[in-house]
Amino acid sequence: MMKKMAVLIIISLLLVVWASGCTESDYEVYMKASERTGNVLRGKSELKMTMKLKFNKEGLSGDVSDVLEMFEETAFELRREYDREREESLNKLFVNLKDMGFDAKVYAKGDVAYVITPLIPKIVVIKGEEFINPDLGAEDIEKMPALSQESLEAIEKVWKSLYGEENVSALEKIVLDTPEGSVKATRYEINLRDEQLKPAIRKTMEIVLNDSAFMKGLEEMMRSAITEYAKDDAGIGEFQAEYFSFAEVMRSHMEAIENSTIKAFSQTAFIDRDNYIIEERFKIDVLYHFTGAGAPDSFSMEMTIKNWDLNRRQEIYFPEVTNENSITLKELKDEYKGGLNLFKGETD
Repeated sequence: MMKKMAVLIIISLLLVVWASGCTESDYEVYMKASERTGNVLRGKSELKMTMKLKFNKEGLSGDVSDVLEMFEETAFELRREYDREREESLNKLFVNLKDMGFDAKVYAKGDVAYVITPLIPKIVVIKGEEFINPDLGAEDIEKMPALSQESLEAIEKVWKSLYGEENVSALEKIVLDTPEGSVKATRYEINLRDEQLKPAIRKTMEIVLNDSAFMKGLEEMMRSAITEYAKDDAGIGEFQAEYFSFAEVMRSHMEAIENSTIKAFSQTAFIDRDNYIIEERFKIDVLYHFTGAGAPDSFSMEMTIKNWDLNRRQEIYFPEVTNENSITLKELKDEYKGGLNLFKGETD
C-alpha cells in the first residue's frame, strides 16, 4: 500500500512539474497571439482613433492661434476587408481635422488601386509606380501620405521591445460583443511606465521624421489645407502657409517630451480561444511642462482596433470601371489644373 502511495505521489509530482513546464506565461501568450494575428491572410478589421492636442497660445497672434486649432482634434477611421493571397483589399477611410473632413473607398488588386470619393466625380485609377511617385504637384491633388513599410516595421519593433514578463497579465474571462456576435475571450492588460514610454515615443517620432516621402506628402497636404482654410476665414487670411512646417511641430513636440509627464497609459487586448487578438484598446494622456508659445500643453489619444472574420473567405466586389467613369492621375492633373481641395471637394 505504501509503495502504491509513493508511486502515486511521484507520478503526481511529475505531472505537476510537466504541467508547470508546459504552461506559457501571460507575456508569451500575448506575444504569440500578436504574431498570429499579424500573420492572418484574410479577414476584416476596424481602426478608430481620436487625438487631442492642446497648445500654449499665450503671446501668439490670432492668425497663428487659429491655425493651431486646426490640429487640436483629429479623428481617423479605417475599415478594411482583405485577402493577402489574392492581393485584394477594400479600405474605407475617414479623416476629420477640426471642421474639415475627407472620406474615400480604396479598392486594391495587385498593383492597381481604384479610389472612390464623393469629392471626385470619377473613379481614380492608380497603377504601379504611381503609388510611390504620382508626379503631381501639391496644387493638383493633396496626396494621402503613408508611412513606408520599413518605417512601420521599425516602429513595431520599438514598441514590442517594451513588453516583458513583468508588465503583461491576464485578468479575466469575458464575453465580448464583436461584429460576429458574442465571443468568449480573455482580457490582457499591458502596463508601461513613464520612463519606458517616453524613449519609445521619441524613437517613434524620429522614425516618422526620417521617412522623407511621408513627411514631404504630409507637409504638402497640410500647407494646402491651411491655404484653403484661410480662404474661408478672414481671421487667418494673412497667415503664410509656406512658412508652416509640420516637421517643426513634431520636433517641438519631441522637445516637450523631455518636460512632460505621462499621466496615464493603458493597453488592453482581448484574445479569443483561437489565440487571435480580436480587439485591442489603447489610451494615453500626456501633460507637458514646456512653457514656450506655440508648444503643446497636453496630448491625449484613444484607439480601438477590432479584428474578425479571420482567415475566412472574403468577397470583395470591385466597382465596374470603364473609360467613361474613370480617370487616371495624369488625366486628373490635366482636368483640375487650378487645383483640387480634397477636404472640401472644390475645384478652381
